[in-house]
Amino acid sequence: MKKITFAIAIFCFTFFLSQNKENKRYFSTQYILKNSNDTIRAKIRNTGIYSNKKYSLYTILMKMKMVDSDGNTIWIKPKEIKYIKITDNENVEYEYFDSNEKFLKEEGLVRVIYEGKNINWYQSFDNPKLLTNITFKGYIVDKNKNIIDEYYFEDSKNRFKKLFKDYPDLQEKVKSLRTDEDYIDILKLYDVRLDKQ
Repeated sequence: MKKITFAIAIFCFTFFLSQNKENKRYFSTQYILKNSNDTIRAKIRNTGIYSNKKYSLYTILMKMKMVDSDGNTIWIKPKEIKYIKITDNENVEYEYFDSNEKFLKEEGLVRVIYEGKNINWYQSFDNPKLLTNITFKGYIVDKNKNIIDEYYFEDSKNRFKKLFKDYPDLQEKVKSLRTDEDYIDILKLYDVRLDKQ
């Protein structure tokens, strides 16, 4: 009898631990499908390469596993999403939009880095060979959704220098840019100048 009780206790403990571990892999999400305007709330399975505890971009690059409040599982392709916001277990939010909502090219889901009155900056992600490295592309877009420049993200400094060719003072500031916030600050200055034209 002791062996049966012990075996049941071990089974219950193992089952509880595996369920708790699996729940940490799911993050809260809100999304809107392209064929609807309804906001759907669910949990999305995080697809990390090395860990499922920290949010990974791979979560939105492939078919996404959603679990609704009733426990039903739904698989959604990225190309079916108009908007998605994911909140990880540390309350950090990640928002992505269908590229067609932001500019005139189909690039899947994009992250908004800066949206101003006259100029916008977006980032897309791609992993065509399903490897561990993701390709990041930048898009500088005008207020009419026309792409001014499209480039690989590591070339941002050179592209910004080219964008500011008529503004030597802004070109000089590009040399010291390091973070997204630095780039956003200089885009704000550029946006004001475009407004005065």
